[in-house]
Amino acid sequence: MTKTLEEFRATFTPAQRKTIDARAAELIAEEMTLSDLWRARKLTQDRDLPKLRRRRGKGMGAVAGH
Repeated sequence: MTKTLEEFRATFTPAQRKTIDARAAELIAEEMTLSDLWRARKLTQDRDLPKLRRRRGKGMGAVAGH
């Protein structure tokens, strides 16, 4: 039979739930940080790579690979 998340969480002790919640918060914060980095990297690539390609006369793969 399928359990809801709350039913599943109820099988853990309060100390276990606290540990799980703390780790979940760490993972969420890490994901947000990685998302911010990817967003910043994409913005940089969108802005800078076309200029580099024109300047060097190469395709995007040649510029991105170095």
